[in-house]
Amino acid sequence: VNVNILGLQGFPILFQGSYDDTTIDWYQSVLKTLVIAVFINACWFGPSRLIVAWLSQLNRACFGGRCSTQYQLNKMYARGAFTLAERYGQCMAVVFISVSLSSAAPIVIPATSLYLFLAYWCDKVFLLRYARYPALYDHKLARQFLFYAPVACICHFAFGFWTFSQW
Repeated sequence: VNVNILGLQGFPILFQGSYDDTTIDWYQSVLKTLVIAVFINACWFGPSRLIVAWLSQLNRACFGGRCSTQYQLNKMYARGAFTLAERYGQCMAVVFISVSLSSAAPIVIPATSLYLFLAYWCDKVFLLRYARYPALYDHKLARQFLFYAPVACICHFAFGFWTFSQW
């Protein structure tokens, strides 16, 4: 989050940012970018899959009778793949960022709730109506999320301490 903490300058990459505290400049440069990224994730990644599915359905209705080979017909009627790992990773990233930054930026909570609402309904419609059968997954994704959830809480507390310690 572009933080410069003087006592932690030994880290190779972390804590070498431009801002010593959460000033107006920090909110305008860092937080505005993160909130815009969450809103773009909410409004694009879920609904875009449905738009592509609707366009392919319209393509099948308009041009389905013009296929000359069985291969072209099979390719036209093939359903899209639902990749759970990709969607789960996007969801984990948005939730991790919102939990970590919600103490300094409460606007991230409604943005995340919009993302989760749209992701749930768009993925549900895509999975039930437009996707082929998903691959079977084991418990590793859920176990990875359960590992990173406490890390997000620790980041939330650390970032909250840093934010609220400013006078």
